[in-house]
Amino acid sequence: IQFASDELRGDKDVVMAAVSMNGWALQFASDELRGDKDIVMAAASMEEHALQYVSKELLSDREFMMQVVQAKGGALWHLSVKLKSDKELVLAAVSNDGNALKYTSAELMADKAVVMAAVTNDGLALQYASEELRADKEVVKKAIYKEHRALDYASIEEKDSLIDRTVKLERHFDDGYGTTYCLSQIHMSLAQFHGFLECWVDDSFFDINSEDSLIDFLKEEEKLYHDETGKLHYEQWYELMVEIPSTGIDTSGFGDNAGNTVDDLKIFVNNELIVTF
Repeated sequence: IQFASDELRGDKDVVMAAVSMNGWALQFASDELRGDKDIVMAAASMEEHALQYVSKELLSDREFMMQVVQAKGGALWHLSVKLKSDKELVLAAVSNDGNALKYTSAELMADKAVVMAAVTNDGLALQYASEELRADKEVVKKAIYKEHRALDYASIEEKDSLIDRTVKLERHFDDGYGTTYCLSQIHMSLAQFHGFLECWVDDSFFDINSEDSLIDFLKEEEKLYHDETGKLHYEQWYELMVEIPSTGIDTSGFGDNAGNTVDDLKIFVNNELIVTF
């Protein structure tokens, strides 16, 4: 509607059709329609940043903006300072989009309930939490459960407490002459491994600080694999290993080495061999 007549820019049906396809079209609507709740909701649902073209009066309408952030949490960026400090509204926003935490007030960035809601939606939202909450064990663990890379944003003290346990994964192959070689390996923290497993294994929740529960889980998987009950086949573990290089974990020395046949996967915790798939 950029090149439409003023009459058409003020036609609700025409503008609704336009913003329903492209939220940015809101900028070309008439002043009256840029204050129309139906039009604005349709535009914001397509593109949250289209709110920059909305009237200040509507941006200060708490009831309406609650509906908007429930659908598009990132819309919080465009709200009034008052609404960005409204805990109930911010909770709705970060529950939809954890990264909306960066648009709220410093006070709410230090509010544990708000930060917990944000990291439950997106673990990487931890980076916007207050320094105190980035050192809170419960908050950090929740963030890592959702996204293992959130460990990068934990306070130094909390990070140190979480990376003192390590997991090593080794891929092995048989040369065909009776000798098995270690093809490649990855080292990561127990916290990172937990976070990565959460992306792959259903109903695999266990305490990130408990080596025993991790070991029990892995041994159960090994037993199920060898019993051929089908819960998590070796092929799935191998696929998981292939995906790890895209996660930010140091994977140097973990190449594919084309032509070699991978015969097993060994998992070590603190250098103790736990299972072999």
